[in-house]
Amino acid sequence: MSSSGPKAVIKHSSRRKVKLTEAQKQAVHSGQIPLASIRVSRGIKLREAIKLMYDRVMDAQIGVMSAALAYYTLLSLFPIFIVVGNLLPFFLGSATLRSKDT
Repeated sequence: MSSSGPKAVIKHSSRRKVKLTEAQKQAVHSGQIPLASIRVSRGIKLREAIKLMYDRVMDAQIGVMSAALAYYTLLSLFPIFIVVGNLLPFFLGSATLRSKDT
C-alpha cells in the first residue's frame, strides 16, 4: 500500500560554517568594518561580538577606573561630613536661640 500523494522532500542545506579570516577579524576589531555586514552565521557573529566587547572593556580598564572612582568618592565624603557637622550647629543654634527669646 503506497500512497500516490506528494511526498515532503526535506532539503538539507549544504552550508558549511564559514569562519572569519584574520584580515576580517582585524578590520572588525579596528572598527573599519561593521560585524553585521559580514556574511557569517549568527553564532560566529555572537562569538566575535562577545570577544570584541571583552577586548574593549579590558582596553578601557573599566574595572580599575571604577575602583579608583569609588575610592576617591569615599575619601572625599569624610571632609564634607566634617564641614557640614561644623556648620550645622551654627544654623541650628541661631534657630534655637530665636525660639527661646519669644
